[in-house]
Amino acid sequence: MRSALVGFVLGVVFLQMQAGLCASWLLICLLVLPTAAFIIAGKARFRWLELSTKFIAGMLFGFAWAGLFAQYYLQQELPPEWEGRDITLIGVVDGLPSHFERGVSFTFAVERVLEQGGQIAGCAKALVVGLVSSLCLC
Repeated sequence: MRSALVGFVLGVVFLQMQAGLCASWLLICLLVLPTAAFIIAGKARFRWLELSTKFIAGMLFGFAWAGLFAQYYLQQELPPEWEGRDITLIGVVDGLPSHFERGVSFTFAVERVLEQGGQIAGCAKALVVGLVSSLCLC
C-alpha cells in the first residue's frame, strides 16, 4: 500500500510540473485504469510486479485526481463579459479578518449581485476580499 501512496504523491507532483491540464474526459479515463491495475496487482505472482503495478496505479490515480480537482476550480472564474463592468455586491462578512503586512483579507458571503440595470445571476457564493492598506472602504 505504501507504493501506491508514494505513486499517488508523485502523480500529483508530476501534474504540478505540467504546462497545461489534460481534457476532463481523459482524466476520467485515467481513473478507470488504476482500478483495473489494482485488481491485476492483487493476482500478481511476484512481489516486485505487485509493488510496481500498485505504484504506477497510484501515480495515474494521483495525476487524474489532481487534474480533475484543478479543472473544477479553474471553471469558477469571472466571465470575460464581466470584465470592466461596475457591479454592486450585497452580502455579509463571513469570517474573521486576517491581517497581513500590507492590509487585511476577509471572506465575503454574497447574497445578491446588482448591476446598474438590475440583478445579475451566476456569481460566486463567497469571495475572499483583500484590502491593501492604501485603500479604504467607504
